[in-house]
Amino acid sequence: MKNRDNMEPHVEDITQFAADWYTRMHSGDLTHRDYEQFVHWLASDPANREEYAALEMVWSSLETVKDSVCVNDAEDKSSWSEWTHAIIERIKESLIITVPMATAVVAVIVTLFLFSANDVQIYTTARGEQIAVELNDDSSINLNSDTELIVKFTDDYRTVELVRGQAFFTVAHDPLRPFVVKAGNGEVRAIGTAFDVEKMEELITVTVLEGRVEVLQMFNSAEIQINRREEIKANEQVSFAEVGTLSKAQFVDPNEAFSWRTGMIDFDNQPLSEVIEKMNRYSAKQIILVDAEVKSLRISGVFKIGDSDALIRALEKRFHINATDINDSKTLILKTKDSG
Repeated sequence: MKNRDNMEPHVEDITQFAADWYTRMHSGDLTHRDYEQFVHWLASDPANREEYAALEMVWSSLETVKDSVCVNDAEDKSSWSEWTHAIIERIKESLIITVPMATAVVAVIVTLFLFSANDVQIYTTARGEQIAVELNDDSSINLNSDTELIVKFTDDYRTVELVRGQAFFTVAHDPLRPFVVKAGNGEVRAIGTAFDVEKMEELITVTVLEGRVEVLQMFNSAEIQINRREEIKANEQVSFAEVGTLSKAQFVDPNEAFSWRTGMIDFDNQPLSEVIEKMNRYSAKQIILVDAEVKSLRISGVFKIGDSDALIRALEKRFHINATDINDSKTLILKTKDSG
């Protein structure tokens, strides 16, 4: 396999890189450094994530192809090229994909038949979209809007990398395979519990609904690795960032903390800047705050997810604020009426 340290994101190479990574992630000999490089590659370019997700989709669609053209069939062929040709023909019959993608898929198939497969999946949601995912260990994940995560299961561990967004985890009990959620420079470790992890910009927030989890923050200071730990239980929350300390556990109202799972979002005396940041996650119409004094306003209320108009009406009625549409109503500028 290619040295990924030398991989450059040339457009013509993305399909091959995606296939290369897919093969490596399922080969059974992935190292920790490989995993870190894979996450970096995904995060470096949206095109990388799109191509890898497309390959995942193609692979899922090929389940029937794999059943009908398996490795045992290949051993009966006169040559590997004949078997490969059979695979390509099956792909053509089953899917509409590009020639580079078809070639990459065949390369992945051939390689994966030679290795024991692990379970690696990427899940994403668009703005305003929420999905529920059932994992093969009977755990489940609810992905909030504009979220991306990578799930990797092996015989020894269960790992989820939260690239961005928010997700609620219901973890099946398995003491022999710890369930670890990685976000930023921290980890959340659980055996059997239900908890929420949110990554907004550089701030990671962990909230527990049931059971207990251990939150570990890791960073290097003066070439010395420092780990901070905090154990939190039901209805408690901690937060941390790339720079800064891991907070102490604080009590939270579960109805407010997990309201997004019911299609509502609950604010309790929060700065308007935070309210707007969260509301923007769910709506194609983005709200921009202009005046500093507006950002510090404290807001309480329950709003339907994605209903930015209801929030705007409440702000105009309660506060001395103007809302102005720009860019064909895709953006709203909020400012005080006195600011012009």
